[in-house]
Amino acid sequence: MRSDQLARREGGVRDHPDRPQPAGAEGAVLDAVKGSFDGVNAFVREHSRNTVTEMNLYSIMESPMTSCGCFECVLAVIPEANGVMAVNREFTGPETPCGMGFSTLAGSVGGGVQTPDSWAWGNITC
Repeated sequence: MRSDQLARREGGVRDHPDRPQPAGAEGAVLDAVKGSFDGVNAFVREHSRNTVTEMNLYSIMESPMTSCGCFECVLAVIPEANGVMAVNREFTGPETPCGMGFSTLAGSVGGGVQTPDSWAWGNITC
């Protein structure tokens, strides 16, 4: 997707009054496909105390988003299936198709680290 298409697609979302950042705060588009923006990267560097230097908003494989640990689901890439697996916190089985239980997966993606091939999300933010 070209950067002009990206800006057109997200134009109404950026100016939403409930969003914490003003329109244009994401800065220049570095990679429209992966969702890399110089303003986002500057924010991430500053607020992670330089432990995370860049973040791609649309990629689970390269510089993905971080999670603190209070998430509800984990998404993980399953190469053998050429797809992804989603598992929520209520899963009680011994292990998921990727070979780990939810708590093990949560430990690998939580704590503010970038974990290529895994991503966590929830309904609330901390």
